[in-house]
Amino acid sequence: MPSQTGGHIDIPQELGKFAMVPGRVLEDTTLSFGARMLYGIIIWLAWRQHRTRRPGYAGQQALADEFGCSRRSVGQYLAELQQAGYLRIHRVGQGQPDNLEIVPLGEVPSTKRKPE
Repeated sequence: MPSQTGGHIDIPQELGKFAMVPGRVLEDTTLSFGARMLYGIIIWLAWRQHRTRRPGYAGQQALADEFGCSRRSVGQYLAELQQAGYLRIHRVGQGQPDNLEIVPLGEVPSTKRKPE
């Protein structure tokens, strides 16, 4: 008989790179799955930038290439995150990648979940 408390997930010790996505973002069903995933990727890029002093965000096309989706999808996901209040996008200039600002969760308006 299956356990009522759920299964166990084994994590390899050599697991190195990972990103943590806040539960509030994961559970926000007003966002598409892609937007929630992109939020985690942006956090991962920000931490990578902080650790290595490398630029964290090289633009929508570079992000699409690195993570295997289209530039159009990246643009849609960024727009969703901005509209929901999780992200601020500061336009820099033509041909330059925008600056992204992750909004502290305490400043993000509460969201209503879509009916399931």
